Amino acid sequence: MGTDDETLILTGRKVTGCACAFANCEDPPRSLCHHCCKAFQEEIFSTLLGREVEVSIEQAFLLGDERCSTAIHVI
Repeated sequence: MGTDDETLILTGRKVTGCACAFANCEDPPRSLCHHCCKAFQEEIFSTLLGREVEVSIEQAFLLGDERCSTAIHVI
């Protein structure tokens, strides 16, 4: 990413479970965060902002964190 990039940080509140319906199983795949959630957020935020974005998952409940947080890099 270049120097003109903007980054939006979305910090989630502390949670006791994952909001994703696909994670409602005994051993949910970690790829839900790094593929499914990431792709969904890239699509929704690029539509909302009218610009291309790249998302990075900074924290995720399924990955052992107490919250889900995302960085939205506006390109």
